[in-house]
Amino acid sequence: MGKVMQMKSQRLQTAHNDEDTVAKELRIREWDVALTGMRVLVEAIQQQLPPDAIYRSMPDLIAARGGIVWWLDVKGGNPGRPHYYVDKLALSNQVRYYTPIAVAQRMAYVWPDWYVSYAIDVEWSPKRSSNDGRFWMIPKGTVLREPFDAVFGRVREPVRQPVLF
Repeated sequence: MGKVMQMKSQRLQTAHNDEDTVAKELRIREWDVALTGMRVLVEAIQQQLPPDAIYRSMPDLIAARGGIVWWLDVKGGNPGRPHYYVDKLALSNQVRYYTPIAVAQRMAYVWPDWYVSYAIDVEWSPKRSSNDGRFWMIPKGTVLREPFDAVFGRVREPVRQPVLF
């Protein structure tokens, strides 16, 4: 495997780990969760999709509980960075195609520092282009966001058994 393919494989594995972590946290909070997006397609199909295919921009997870549905795009990276990063084409496609479908259901990003932002808020937030021009860099203090626990609930404390002496 070439160095570029190895780096891509490592990035994908990291992204899958991030998605799995968010899915696990949602399940702990009693949400039903399903994987979506590119991850559910076999590699032969992934390779044949054009780079700007709408399916490439599909959110990573769908979570539902009590009639509330969330479409979630999990963003990885270093939580200590001063900016969030969003692929320009993905944001454009998500706002254009998925947000209208998911208005009543909610379309959002889960950031690496465990905050959540609606896609439409990200679209309208101040941002600047990354050096390679592929990503939007969004300063953390400029986008509306809420803590993960405030959006999806806190982990319920287990019932403690009394200590018998």
